[in-house]
Amino acid sequence: MMLTSYHRLGPSAALWPVVALGLIVAGSMCCAPSVAKAQESTPSDTVGAPQSWRELPVDEELRKTIRIQVSRTLLAGKFANQQEREVFDRYYKQYALARWSRAEDRNKLTDYRKEHRNNLRTAGTGSRPADVHDYLNTLTLDFMSKLAAGDGFHPAARVNAMLMVGELSEKEAASSSDIPEVLPAALPELVKAVESPEQIDSVKVAAMVGILRHARLDGVKSQAAQGAVAKAVLPLVQAKAVPAGRSLQGHAWMRSQAAEILGEIGQASPTIVEALAGQVGEKNTPFFARCAAAEALGNLSYSGVGNLDARKLAVPLAQFTVDACEAEAEKLHRGRLNARLLSAELGMKGAAQVSTNADAARALDTILRRMLEYFEDRNLSDDELMSKIGKDRAIIEQALGRMSAG
Repeated sequence: MMLTSYHRLGPSAALWPVVALGLIVAGSMCCAPSVAKAQESTPSDTVGAPQSWRELPVDEELRKTIRIQVSRTLLAGKFANQQEREVFDRYYKQYALARWSRAEDRNKLTDYRKEHRNNLRTAGTGSRPADVHDYLNTLTLDFMSKLAAGDGFHPAARVNAMLMVGELSEKEAASSSDIPEVLPAALPELVKAVESPEQIDSVKVAAMVGILRHARLDGVKSQAAQGAVAKAVLPLVQAKAVPAGRSLQGHAWMRSQAAEILGEIGQASPTIVEALAGQVGEKNTPFFARCAAAEALGNLSYSGVGNLDARKLAVPLAQFTVDACEAEAEKLHRGRLNARLLSAELGMKGAAQVSTNADAARALDTILRRMLEYFEDRNLSDDELMSKIGKDRAIIEQALGRMSAG
């Protein structure tokens, strides 16, 4: 599992897309808007779109007349008859989910997601039958996939709809200590959103949060699923150039998500390793994206990859280490440098697993571990710390020169 480090932003995974939406718009991590503001804003990838967003009709009377009946159905876990199923359908399609599209409800979308997750947990936990839970899952997946696809809906509605798709579970967690089982049918919709050239960036970001959840909860197990996910996210890791209409920070954020997904799946291939190593070594790419790629390299399983040269990983990781030290030369931030060196060490540990020319990677891994140990000595002043790191940095630079030449 990926490191939780200083270089990564702190919000929970459920909030990453709206923060990332701010990055895509503003082009600066320090200018990311609050969640509420991000949901209300019009992202840059919708510039030129109509100002009048599509809204679905919402029947408010259903809240007054059948909400209690729907609650009873959720608690029962099964439908008494076809009429009760039709009432259930009408409540969600014409009221509960339809209101996600309304302008007046955009600042409530996070609450609506929470409410809907609670409904699913009510129907899907305890000893009650799974009929209602499974039906609501299917209904939600279909409704939210269409809402996220666009067709004139506001980006905030689309982002939250895609987040909801990623949050669907085939088996709910009965308690906070339990682990849910992701809904397999949701993964193709998440992958399709990332791959679609028509989909807006903020929804792609939301889809990748869902894919990462699937990967972390062992929901991307089959070769077919792993191949589909890799095919969707790998082009982002490979895309060094920033596409038109996307900020540098927004692009870096999406590439860091893609790298994290590949690392979480953990299956290496020459193409994946080359792409991740390339992202690590890019001097003009923000450090948080380079860190994500370095950590991914450390999380891959290299068994069965074939004749892979460890220097192809060690060179960019060494360059990343040198760059990280150089960035702190004028004004040291211990936590930041420590986190970046942790990422580099994890990646170098992965490089040391490769069968060909791994000696240099192992030697560099030893140096990185030594550098990290310096941070444990709280008696070291900043100058003393950087003096020790500077000596090891010089050794790494010499090794980098030899590896690049050879």
